[in-house]
Amino acid sequence: MRTALNIQPLAIYEELYAVHGDQVPCLRTVQRWCKRFREGEDDLEDEARSGRPFTETTSENIEEVRLIIDDHPRVTIEEIQEEVGLNYGTTQRIITDHLELTKVTARYIPKKLNEFQQNERVRICKENLARFRNGTLRLCNVVTGDESWIDHRYYIDNCLQPLIDEIKHQRPSYGTNHIILHHDNGKPHVHKCVYDYLQSEGIETIPHPPNSPDLSPCGFWLFDLIKRNLSDQSYPQSLQHAVADFMYSLSAEEYRKTFDKWIERMQLCVDNQGHYFEHLM
Repeated sequence: MRTALNIQPLAIYEELYAVHGDQVPCLRTVQRWCKRFREGEDDLEDEARSGRPFTETTSENIEEVRLIIDDHPRVTIEEIQEEVGLNYGTTQRIITDHLELTKVTARYIPKKLNEFQQNERVRICKENLARFRNGTLRLCNVVTGDESWIDHRYYIDNCLQPLIDEIKHQRPSYGTNHIILHHDNGKPHVHKCVYDYLQSEGIETIPHPPNSPDLSPCGFWLFDLIKRNLSDQSYPQSLQHAVADFMYSLSAEEYRKTFDKWIERMQLCVDNQGHYFEHLM
């Protein structure tokens, strides 16, 4: 019924969580159910997998895992297990041995960057650093953020529009003039609809290097800080309020230091020829 009313999977998941708490299926499962209902199915049971054992590593289930991680780089092994029906060891082996991925700041990324990826990290960092140093980019005008488990439409309607409305409210004389947005290369962020919406609002975006959560302030600072300072929350709404209260409690100096670290990290990336540098921190 909720899908028939065109209610988004995230809203359905939050309603389920409010009633059932931790017993609710993960968001990825709710998204899959909604997709099947929209396609006319009325049975939630998965089709039989023709005898595929839970420990088998095949090209089919390797591809399944790859697609899940491509869509949601912060997905956990437990959530992947639930989605594809493999045991923990097999799922982990696919991620580390076959896909050759590791986690940096809670996101899956390649264990070893190829030459092109390293060069892109260096090129974009050099360009951004040059703009900060010559004054065409100013940290005071940068807005940065991140998200997970949403699509581009939700990102526009529930993240970008409220953000831009708040900017216009706080800067009635200037609006979004000179505001520059930084977000990573997640699928919702690079969708054409998002690009067109930001263009319509006159907002420039800062290029972000590929496979680089170590160069995202939310990745290397914010998310971990929130996790370390928040207690468990029973409902999505209470979690939202707790996160907002915590963010407002941080001093301007704390934010300034984080942006300074962002500049330092870009320089570290350049100095290390695009290789990951967390071991040097």
